[in-house]
Amino acid sequence: MSDNILFYLVFSSQIWLMSYYYPGKVLNRMKVVMKNHPIEKYPKLYPGSVNAAKRSQRIYKNMNQLLILIGLVLMYLYAQMSIGYDASQKHAEGMPIFFGLAQFIPIIFLQLSENSQFKKMRKANKSSKRVAELQSRGLFDFISPRLFILAVAFFIGGVLFQLLITDFVLTENLIVMISTLFACNILFAIIIITNISGKKINPHLAHKDRIKQIEFTIHSLVYTSILVSIFFILTTAMRTYNLEHLEIIVNSIYFQALGMLGIGAMLRTIKIEDMDFEDYKADVSTS
Repeated sequence: MSDNILFYLVFSSQIWLMSYYYPGKVLNRMKVVMKNHPIEKYPKLYPGSVNAAKRSQRIYKNMNQLLILIGLVLMYLYAQMSIGYDASQKHAEGMPIFFGLAQFIPIIFLQLSENSQFKKMRKANKSSKRVAELQSRGLFDFISPRLFILAVAFFIGGVLFQLLITDFVLTENLIVMISTLFACNILFAIIIITNISGKKINPHLAHKDRIKQIEFTIHSLVYTSILVSIFFILTTAMRTYNLEHLEIIVNSIYFQALGMLGIGAMLRTIKIEDMDFEDYKADVSTS
């Protein structure tokens, strides 16, 4: 099987997984919530309106359908362009990365819409009831020390690998790669600290569900950190050993792995049927 055919298979998988399969699962999840928790019984779940929620779903669906079309066009353009290249030549290796970044835009849109909803929830939350969460939380309440050490080891190993390959000569490309690796992990650390010590964004989220979401977020980011280190090691190795023509395939696999660690893991871990929606019900007036 030629490298080009292998790329078509891998990139087709990227289009299907990130712009069809996962979005379909996310939309179905949202529809189940709306069906099982209607506004009549759970008004606090819809601080804007049901129509606003449905509009966000339509936009999310349309964005992913557009991305499927763009992905197919990109694959066609790659097929036309690759005719003029030798199979061992590097070309268009950044295409899966830029397309992968675009595939995350619909999820970012949903996150922004959700944050807007939470803001309205906090504004509308006039309940005087306050529950103090006295449980102190630390990083190792959510992940094992072994997993954290493993992520640190991959990070250090990734940096050392970059330095060893260049005999500790700091080239411009090396500085960019190491700086990017550091920046990614600093960002992950900030998100983790914010999740552990930050205030509850959703005022109606049950304590057990919040703990589960924090645990998922931390696990997802730690595994992503490991994946990023592996990706940088593979990229450097391919450029060192004249395997750069395989970069386009590795880049596509990388973004699919990111999707599995993010959206895929969320769908598997945080199940709707296990969540507590009691606090979204209308307040019972007492006289």
